[in-house]
Amino acid sequence: MELIAVPIYADALAKCASVKVLHSETRLERGLDHEESVIILDADGGFHAAVVEEVGFTLEDTTYRLRLGVRLPADLAAERLSGSPMSVERSQVHEVADLLGEVRGRVADTPEDLSPVQLVS
Repeated sequence: MELIAVPIYADALAKCASVKVLHSETRLERGLDHEESVIILDADGGFHAAVVEEVGFTLEDTTYRLRLGVRLPADLAAERLSGSPMSVERSQVHEVADLLGEVRGRVADTPEDLSPVQLVS
């Protein structure tokens, strides 16, 4: 798993569903693949799960659109970056974090002009 630093502060990043990154502005030694999981490091030093949603090419550079997931505590980010096998319990913690990221993504995909759902008994 790759770590990608972005010059965006956490509060601004929290309002985004995705972020575009130029390959030349990363320290990556290789290109990223579509649907590859990565970790984003924000300007505040926080970690965020992300998935490569789109890869684009120009004559000058490669661009990636990264779909943001959940904000990760440092220990979870370190475990993912290490690539080491995890215990079942730790693996389940990561699965819960990923589910929270999916919920975040679905909320971001919801049009803001929808009226709130009202439950009728």
